[in-house]
Amino acid sequence: MTVIVVLLLLSITAADSHSSYRGSYKSSYSKSGYGSNVRQKWNSGYKSNNDYHKFLSSKVKSAYNSKEKSVYNSKDKSAYNLKGRYNWKSVNYGGYKYNSRSGYNSKDTLSNFAKGLSKPSSDKALKELYFSSAPGHCKPICPCYMNGISYDHGDRWQSKEDPCTTYRCGNGFYEAIVRGVMFKGQCKNVGTIWTEGCFTYQVRLIGNTPMYRLKEGGCKDEEGNCWRVGDQFKKNCNTYECQIVGTCYTISLISKGCAFDGECKEVNKFWHDGCAIYQCMDHSGKAEEVHNEIMYWPEGDYGLLKSKTGCPVDVAEEWSEGHRGHVGSLKNYVSFDFDAFGMYSSFVFIHYFCMKRAVNDSSIRPRYQTYWETGKYCIMRKNGTCPKGFQEGYITMDDVDKFENLSTMKGSLPDGSYKKDTTFYFCCRNDGDIEVPLVLPKERPFILFMGSKADDCQQVRGMTHTLEYFAFDDDDNNPMPVMNGSIPMTKDGDNSTEIYFCHYKPMDCGCDDGDGNTVLVGDKIKKGCSWFTCKEEQGLRVLTVISGGCKDDKGNCRNESEVWMASYGETCYSKRCYKIDNGVKVEFQIKTDYRGCKDEDMCRPLNYHIQRGCYNSVCTASPGSQDCRFRMVKAGCSDGKGKCIPIGSEFTKNCMTYKCSAATTKCGMKFLRGACKYDGECHAVNAVWHHAACHWLKCTMTRKANSISFNIDSVEQECNYKGKCYKAGDKVKEGCSSKQCVIDKEKKVAYMSTVAGACVYNGKCYKAGDKVTEGCYTKQCFYDKEKRATYMNIVDGGCKFNGRCIGVNMTWNSGCTEYTCRWYTNGLRHVFKQEVKQQKCSFKNECVEEGARRKHGCVDYECSIKTTDKAQYASMNPVTYACKDKNSNCLATNEEIEEDCSLYRCKSQANSKFPQLERVGGGCKVNGVCKDENSVWTDESSCVDYKCEREKRSGNTIYMVQRPVKVGCRHDGICRYNGEKWPLASRPCFQVECTVTKTPGSSYGFKRLLSTSPSGCVVNGICREYGYTNYVGCIQYKCQWDELRRMATYRYAKGGCKEYTTSNCHDVGAEWTETYGKTTCLKMKCKKSGNSFTYDVGYLCQDADGYCVNPGQNFEALGYNGQRRKNCYCKQRGSHVSTVCTASHNY
Repeated sequence: MTVIVVLLLLSITAADSHSSYRGSYKSSYSKSGYGSNVRQKWNSGYKSNNDYHKFLSSKVKSAYNSKEKSVYNSKDKSAYNLKGRYNWKSVNYGGYKYNSRSGYNSKDTLSNFAKGLSKPSSDKALKELYFSSAPGHCKPICPCYMNGISYDHGDRWQSKEDPCTTYRCGNGFYEAIVRGVMFKGQCKNVGTIWTEGCFTYQVRLIGNTPMYRLKEGGCKDEEGNCWRVGDQFKKNCNTYECQIVGTCYTISLISKGCAFDGECKEVNKFWHDGCAIYQCMDHSGKAEEVHNEIMYWPEGDYGLLKSKTGCPVDVAEEWSEGHRGHVGSLKNYVSFDFDAFGMYSSFVFIHYFCMKRAVNDSSIRPRYQTYWETGKYCIMRKNGTCPKGFQEGYITMDDVDKFENLSTMKGSLPDGSYKKDTTFYFCCRNDGDIEVPLVLPKERPFILFMGSKADDCQQVRGMTHTLEYFAFDDDDNNPMPVMNGSIPMTKDGDNSTEIYFCHYKPMDCGCDDGDGNTVLVGDKIKKGCSWFTCKEEQGLRVLTVISGGCKDDKGNCRNESEVWMASYGETCYSKRCYKIDNGVKVEFQIKTDYRGCKDEDMCRPLNYHIQRGCYNSVCTASPGSQDCRFRMVKAGCSDGKGKCIPIGSEFTKNCMTYKCSAATTKCGMKFLRGACKYDGECHAVNAVWHHAACHWLKCTMTRKANSISFNIDSVEQECNYKGKCYKAGDKVKEGCSSKQCVIDKEKKVAYMSTVAGACVYNGKCYKAGDKVTEGCYTKQCFYDKEKRATYMNIVDGGCKFNGRCIGVNMTWNSGCTEYTCRWYTNGLRHVFKQEVKQQKCSFKNECVEEGARRKHGCVDYECSIKTTDKAQYASMNPVTYACKDKNSNCLATNEEIEEDCSLYRCKSQANSKFPQLERVGGGCKVNGVCKDENSVWTDESSCVDYKCEREKRSGNTIYMVQRPVKVGCRHDGICRYNGEKWPLASRPCFQVECTVTKTPGSSYGFKRLLSTSPSGCVVNGICREYGYTNYVGCIQYKCQWDELRRMATYRYAKGGCKEYTTSNCHDVGAEWTETYGKTTCLKMKCKKSGNSFTYDVGYLCQDADGYCVNPGQNFEALGYNGQRRKNCYCKQRGSHVSTVCTASHNY
């Protein structure tokens, strides 16, 4: 029983003690000390651990119900350290020692241990001893140990090595209750999902190790938006997709496009904005205008009515032209504006067409293909079918029957009938809105027919149009025009067929100025006070303000932000021109900033203070009105330096003291007192002071009736010598002299006078009479008693020449000049001068006397001596001149000599004294023979004619040159000249032509060419010239040049009809009469049918004299017997005529 109690107390007190220290330290128990082995001893005698726990639980409950309070009072405070950790070295609990490694000392009995630990426990401590278990049982509570630290049951912590895992201690065993990983300095628990940038991560437990893995990745665009893998988005018309490239998440460009006018265009796609063709180019990502490219007309076979500017030029191989001419009934007409090409008169219409055919050669096509789009318009049919989307129909115009032979047709024509009448087949659309523009080539104007159900022309992008028409006057004799199917807009009436068409021409691309005018891109206009320019921005043409302004009430323009004043009397208004831009329209408006007072050319706001001198005014509004004016609020006196003196205050300036007074006086200042101002200082009246200039000065005042003056008088004077003042009689020694102060009271001057001394020369003192020689001069010291001054003067000397001293009046030579030395004096001034005694001229190492001559070459020189005030000058001057020829002979002026076919003359020169030998005549030397000037001769070997001419070079030098004047070609030993033609002997009817051209850049170079060409046509073995004509019957043949085949041809030129009775010929269209027998006349008209010529034959009657008579006329006829019959007339019988007479015989 005792053993049980002890065990119970052990369990309770041990747990109680442990719980009591829980808040201050962590403990650890060794399993060997009282772990599972001890627990086995405690449990002996019980059937199971549960029985033991039940027993222990009941005992503890009884102890828990005790009213005693547990008190802990430990004297051994060393058992705890400052960090709240338990000191494991030694802890003494009432004489019992606990060892951290082996448990309690083995010497202590179990009972003593239980007694030593048995302490009353608090209710809180007891409550923490138990786990939830069946009533009547209890468990021993054990701490946990990790990394040298003991943790109580229930404690939670994180280790330094793994701060993201939370452990919990449970009865001696710890477990990880929260697991996580470190991510950028933050712990992420298992199962946590978070997003970093465009990546989503999740922490998962892999085995027993938490790890974070990428759950979902994405791509970040330039704006910071995230996109999942596979997502696509558009930016600037480019399509991007988030993709995984290798291990990277990359935004990849998968398709490109161009932004234009708010729309996206695919790469390589073309479009047309009415003024230009654009293509989205891959290399720039921008829409670029396609230069040097034209738009391609829609494919297929069709026709257009030709405009005056011609047919389309996109692919010349696909277009051909033709025309149809037909005759109306003299009342054809067209619209006032008419731009169709052809002949449109009141009698004849000749329509010209542009016919399109398909050519399957993509290499010749431009890059921009257009298509026939929906609308209301018509084109002309070709090759039996209309393009897709069109409906066909036709219009027949009834040509005048009797002029059918005048109808023409040539070239490529639209489908139709062109025999008796004129029928055109059309292809028309009526499936769209005319306001929705077609996109068609705009390089040239063109024509479309107006749809029959349209009320205006079909719009075409970038084109303006005019509605026009032509009206064909159908045959007046039973007209039969026909209209069937889908046809253009027509109007019938007045026996005419009126067909409407639309003429399109490129519009001037630009901006609308709001007044219906177009401003071209880049042009500037002024509206009101603003300047505008037409700009192209993102495919749109916008009229943009360059500079703007407002118009004031006087009609003047004011710039933007300009401020000006509008005044009415003294009241003014500050105006400002403001720019208002609402994103759609820019306007300029005048706003009033404020109302105020006029201040010269400025407008000052209310309460504005201005300072004018010493007067302060404020802008004030008049009560009860809008008038403003300046009101003076403060006044004072000016000190003359920009400062103001308050009224009543004194002010001193320039030693004068004034007082500011409100009385009306000059400047408002009243004089109070004054003094003399000298060197910036004020000196009172009668004050005496010494001045640095060695004067004693005194201030005096003089009063007059209207003025007061202050004067400074000198009362005593001293000598000023080198900055010091000396009184009269004071002496000072300096250098070699003594000076004394002298006052001249009459002249009122003071000066220092020399009283004794010597001469100072080169830093040395010399007494009077001492001499010193220097260079070529000797100087002596003198003393002037009157002037009381010493000085050095020259007493002897000479002239210095080339380093030598030459005595006075001595002579010497240098070159051709003889010199002498002279001495001149003027007071103390001495001059030793070398003068020229005799001067000669130097000429080729010889001294020549004045007037003597010497010769050099062809020039004579004379010695001339010129004397001036300063010197003499000698020179050899030329006096006679001559020219030297190439043989060194001298020629006098105007003398001539002939050498090498040239005549030379010695001529004087205007700008030079020396004459020159100039060529004045002669000729050219050719092969040793002299040719006269201007003579012409022929070099037969080269077929060149030369002329001997003068040529000036380098000034006036004349050269005689052979200049080619005529160049020819040599053929068969004969010289032929430029443009000359002659028969080619070896080939009949061919000629040879000589062509000479000058070589570019050369004065003498020529290029000669012999060329052959036909000179005419060979006719019956005879060579005939161009223009030769010959008749075979009534057919004319002509010799002419065929430019296309580049050859001469003798061919048919024109033809006519031959009379029956004679050999006379008549041209096509000519009419004439012939007698046929004795009673009949033939009326003939020549016409051409195919390649033959035929007649239109009419019949007339013949009178007795052989003249022809028209049907219905009376005449005399000739009877069978040769007698004349009267009262006959010509009667028409169908196409024939007969003569009817009143007698019984008819002819």
